Amino acid sequence: MKPDYRPWKLSPDLLSPAAHAEESQNVLLGHLIRDLLRREARRSCAGGAAATSTRLVTAVEALLSRDLSLATDWGDLACRLAAEGYELRAEGAGAALYRQPCGRRICDLSALGVAYQTLARRFGAPMPGHPAG
Repeated sequence: MKPDYRPWKLSPDLLSPAAHAEESQNVLLGHLIRDLLRREARRSCAGGAAATSTRLVTAVEALLSRDLSLATDWGDLACRLAAEGYELRAEGAGAALYRQPCGRRICDLSALGVAYQTLARRFGAPMPGHPAG
């Protein structure tokens, strides 16, 4: 897979710890996030902890924020997420993010800072196959 440049958007409460982690470990934030995601993918696909950590959700949010904001429709979003190893699945009245290929549930779509209804309005249609659609 071809690497992709990602600008990181962090809330103010994460900026100081991120800067400290970069300095103390002498590594860029992107590397820390990538390593965290790789470790979590290995652990979760091997049957690791059932509960998703807040750190993981924060890292995934940073990784996927650009894809979520630039997607033009459900198909485009699905392709963008698949390129990063994730997929959205309909769940109740919304959607949830899953890790591929192991199929581990990561979090509700809303935990990534965007509501299912917001995307449905933006794309002009419900998610294909969504039971609430």
